[in-house]
Formats: sequence, structure tokens, C-alpha cells
Amino acid sequence: MNSNSRSSPVPPANQSTDHLFSTAEDNYCETNRHWFVFLCSSLVTFLVLFLLVVGWRLLALVFRHIGADNSLPGGAEASTQQVIAALKDDPLAGQGQSNVVIGWITQQQEWADDLISGRTTTGRILVILRFQLGIASFIIYLIDCSAGGAVESCELWAHSTTQQVDLFFNLFFMIYFFIRFTAAPNKLSFLVEVFSMVDLLTIPPSFLAVYLNRNWLGLRFTRALHLRTLSDVLQYLNNLKVVSSIQLCQYVSTLTGIWLTCAGFVHLVENSGDFYDDFKNSQKLTYWECFYFTLNTISTVGYGDIVCKTTLGQISSTFFTLGALVMFTGSIPVIAEVFCNQSKYGGSYNNKKHKIRHIVLCGHITYESVSNFMSSFVRKDQVDVGLTLVILNRKEPDTELEGLLKRWYMQVQFFQGTAMDANDLLRVNVKEAEACLVFADKYCEDPDGEDAANIMRVISIKNCRADSRVIVQLLQSQSKAYLLSIRNWDTKRGDAAVCFSELKLGFIAQSCLAPGFSTLMANLFAMRSSLVPLLISKGSIRPGCSTGALSSRSLPV
Repeated sequence: MNSNSRSSPVPPANQSTDHLFSTAEDNYCETNRHWFVFLCSSLVTFLVLFLLVVGWRLLALVFRHIGADNSLPGGAEASTQQVIAALKDDPLAGQGQSNVVIGWITQQQEWADDLISGRTTTGRILVILRFQLGIASFIIYLIDCSAGGAVESCELWAHSTTQQVDLFFNLFFMIYFFIRFTAAPNKLSFLVEVFSMVDLLTIPPSFLAVYLNRNWLGLRFTRALHLRTLSDVLQYLNNLKVVSSIQLCQYVSTLTGIWLTCAGFVHLVENSGDFYDDFKNSQKLTYWECFYFTLNTISTVGYGDIVCKTTLGQISSTFFTLGALVMFTGSIPVIAEVFCNQSKYGGSYNNKKHKIRHIVLCGHITYESVSNFMSSFVRKDQVDVGLTLVILNRKEPDTELEGLLKRWYMQVQFFQGTAMDANDLLRVNVKEAEACLVFADKYCEDPDGEDAANIMRVISIKNCRADSRVIVQLLQSQSKAYLLSIRNWDTKRGDAAVCFSELKLGFIAQSCLAPGFSTLMANLFAMRSSLVPLLISKGSIRPGCSTGALSSRSLPV
């Protein structure tokens, strides 16, 4: 009895039998690791897909030779060249195939391409869903890392909620992978793409963990690379429209994804140890400590408070530093260029706060055209106009025009853009504008070309808002006929075309019939602000009205 009691000590009262079993199980997992099995599952999956693609291409090439004529130009040399071409390009797209095979393959590729592409609503939903599930899978990886467990643990799949959720996500990734595989025109190039490698490194181990009843963190950190598609997702959601913003988002998301991935690799090798040294040189580091270490390494600071003890970690840190130098030297100038090219006339016009009416001015914008328009648009005798002038021009204002904008900054706002771009029209809020004025260059050398450009601006505005009121200046009278063919052009809603040649010829003709007619009309249209206070005091006109009988209708706004 005494000998038995010495050989098998009685557990303490405060220590349960389950705890002893769990401790023994953890020790067993640490001494009997199956990390190579998880890695082999990914490698075997890749090799199987690779052999299937190569075998399919060679088989298709054999059937092509059987169906072709026996006389081949070039003999064995031509056959060798065809084999090489078959390995590089899909022979199913070549000549000599039967129409049934080509039709079936093409139909499947088109169906898969429409299903995952951004051209369709279903494709955009799947792309956004893959991004969200990829980030959610990475968050689950962070939860498992922060739980304080080992890199590999004997945890039953039925008792692990995170494993169950992650398996559900990987089931979606597997279906999406095969859809992309079907839609890919070149299957071999598809297998070595970044996101294909991420799927191959994460999907097979997740299914294998269910069979082995083991949880291996492994290469699940590569899901952080899904951040690279953040710019595409934001474009699908219409949150990114400017080129500079898209470029900035691409660089920032790429750097962040690589940073998180490097931290995950350091966490894996440091907590596992070197496999050739029987995992004796491992150290316990949390993911956030590895995150901090990777930041110091990539930024080439290196405080030295956290260092890599494993050989794999030291080698990876060296490559991280070299890669960071290349990455920063290539991305920082582009990011700096994006910030430096930010125009102060970018932005957008928002009248929802003050609810002030506005009109949009585009076309040929110069100091002369704007100042002449402003002399009639903003006048001291008009007490309450209640309109804001929003100018849209491709080029930034010159010194004279910028000075004019500063003098009338309360009534005029300038935005850089073009009326041919729907995004720029939305920036100036053309859908809520009272009217859109398109100016023409009266001194241009090509009147027909100037009229054609203004007509295209009218079409762009009408496509953005069908019932918008457009007033366009034209130089040639025959150009007015093209406006009638625009679908949404309607003079009953106030659409009008002001033709300079018609006005000139009309005044000349009326002056021939009635001498002095042009002088009379010029006086009626003229604005003499010095007479306004006198006429208002006599009660001849009301405050806010112009002096001429027709001057209030000189500009149909």
C-alpha cells in the first residue's frame, strides 16, 4: 500500500480530475504536434489542382491531334511548340475544337464571370460579402490568439465556437474559390494569385482540424490580405469617386494588410519554435507584441525590447526590413503626390443647411465672361436675390478670376471639374439647381466645334437630371437643330438656346427696316444703377426690379 501510494500520489483537494486530464492533454499536444499535416493538406490541394489543370490541357491537346489531319506542318517541332503553347494558354480557346465543347466551356466561364464580377448586382454583393467574411475570419484568428492558448491545441471542434464559425466562413470561401476557378481564363495563373494562395493555405486546414480534433492557428493570419480589396468595396458602395482618394485607399489598405500578415507570421514562428531544433527555442509572445515588433522592424526603428529568438523569425525580420524599404520608397512619394495634388477647389456644394437656391455655370469660364455675367447677376439695387452662383470649370481660376471670386465669395463658389463627368455634376448638386448655364467662347476659331462641345455638355446635364433647366450659348444658328434631337430637351420647362449669330443678324435686319431700332433695344436692355434710387423714390419701380422694361427678362433664371 505504501509503495502504491508513493508511485501514484493523490491529487490535491482543490484540483479536479478534469483539470489533470486537460493538463495531460495539453502536454500531449505540445509533444505530438501535427503542424506538418496541416501544411501538407494545403500543399496536396495545390498539387492536385495543378495536375488536374495540366492533365486537362494535355488531354485536350491529344484530342485535338486526333481530330486534326495527320499531316502537320513542321513535324515534331510544330508538335513541341503546340505542347508549350498548350501549357501556357488554354487550348480550349484554340481552333480545331468541336463547337459543343467550346460552347459548354464558354458558357460556364461566362456564367461564373457574371456571378463574381462587379458588373452585376450579384457580383458586387459577393465581392462585398467576401471582404466582410475575410475580415471576420481574421478577427476570429485574433480572438484565438488573445485567448492565451498555444499555436496548436487539442480542442474538440464541437466545443469550440470560433472553430465552428470559421469553418462556416471557409465553406463560403471554398465555394467562391471554385467559382473564381471556373471563371479564370488561365487556370495556372489563377492558382498562384494572392487570394488563391490565401484560400489554399486556410481552407484545407480548417476542414482537417475537424477530423483531427485539433486547432492550429497556422496561416489564418493571411486573411488580413483581404484589406487590399477595401478600395474596390468602397467604389461598389459609391463611397470613393475621386482618383486620388482611390489611390490613397489602395496604398493604405495594402500596407496595413501586409503589416498585419507579417505580425501573424512572427507570432507563428516565435510561439512554435524552429522545427529542426525540436521547438526548444520558442518564446511566448502575444499577437499584439508581434504587431508592435513588426511596426518597429518595418519602420527601421528597432527599440530592441522584443527580439526574435528563432532562426525563422530572424530571417523573416530581415526580409521584412528589406521589403519595407522597397515598399515605403515606392508608396510614400505617391501618397505625398496625392496629398499635394489636392485642389482647394475640389470638395462639393451643399445647400441643405441654408437651403439657398443656386445656379450652375459651366462651359467657357473666363474672367471676362464671369464678370459680365456678375454685373447683371449681383447688383446693389436687388435687395434679396436669394441665389448662389456655382461655377464648374476644368481648370483652376487664373489670378484675375480668383480675385473676382474673393470679392464675391458670399455669392459665388468655384469648383474644379467638368460638366462631362456625372460625378462632378453631382458635386455641384446639379439635381437641385434652379438652372444650368453653358457659356460659349465668342472668339474661338472653330465655332462648329465650340457648339458641339456645348451640346455635349447639355446632354451630360440632361442625363444627370432629365428635368433640369438648361440655357446654352451657341455660335451658329444651325446648331440649334441638334438640341431638338436631345430626348429631354423641352422649351416648356425653360430650356433655351441663345445664338449670337441670330441676335446679330436680327438686329441688323431690324435696323434696316426701322433705323434706330438697335439703339432703342440697347437702351432698353441697359442697366443704369445710378438712376435706381431716384426711380424708387418716385415710385416708378419697385425695390428689387431693374430699370429696363425687358431687363428683368434678359436672363431667364
